[in-house]
Amino acid sequence: MGKTTSTKSLVASLDSGQRFPIILDSFRTLLDQSVRVFNVRVGEALLVRTTDEQLPTHPKHIASVRARMGTLLEAIFVTLWNEELKKETERWSITFNYVTEYPDLYLRDNSGKVHFRLETKTLHNEADEGAARFDTWTKLIHRNEDILVILGWKWREAVRDGVVLAWPEIVKSEALSAWALAQERDKRLKIVGGTFGPQGQPFVCSSRTGKMIPDPGNYGKLKRIVHHSRRGEELHVDVSRLLGLLTLLYP
Repeated sequence: MGKTTSTKSLVASLDSGQRFPIILDSFRTLLDQSVRVFNVRVGEALLVRTTDEQLPTHPKHIASVRARMGTLLEAIFVTLWNEELKKETERWSITFNYVTEYPDLYLRDNSGKVHFRLETKTLHNEADEGAARFDTWTKLIHRNEDILVILGWKWREAVRDGVVLAWPEIVKSEALSAWALAQERDKRLKIVGGTFGPQGQPFVCSSRTGKMIPDPGNYGKLKRIVHHSRRGEELHVDVSRLLGLLTLLYP
């Protein structure tokens, strides 16, 4: 493939020192380009299986399959992003973070300096609401640097030489302000009677004892980011983008 306008847009934004929201718009163009490449060329080539290779049905085991798929998709998309960036410049690259749990990735210049941070989440259209969470404490999120990348996928099937094959297809993707989603998520916790500890950890009221306890795992579920009472209110544009993705993925 030749040079792409999507990559040029991001590189130009990075080279000129742009910040949010411009950098988000530029990254979305690269994300859209990489999704097209994945769906046309990469998904079937690297992640194909025959339908005879049946998926497990036990919830624990199918959750493990989706978790592995999430790890593979992240690695593949990092490769695609770097391939596109290197068609334009050697000044920028996206690297993995293996030192801390958050974020997943860093966007660095060629001196190694981190300029933006990326967290990736994958959502399968057949998964239940607990499949993906954005539960990083707000104090750990950088308002003007952190991008939440969401890849919504489904199984695609096709017949090749009489054999039915299946592989993941990205049906919707988004690059969002992690800070904006964290703010909306935290509003929801307060609406349902929750609060935060001194270090930022979420607490909720126990229905059994009436006392505040550490959140048992509902905090940050992507399908619950926005409380139903706020659906008619004016939301941050990136929160609205998330709702659009969820509506398409889970009609």
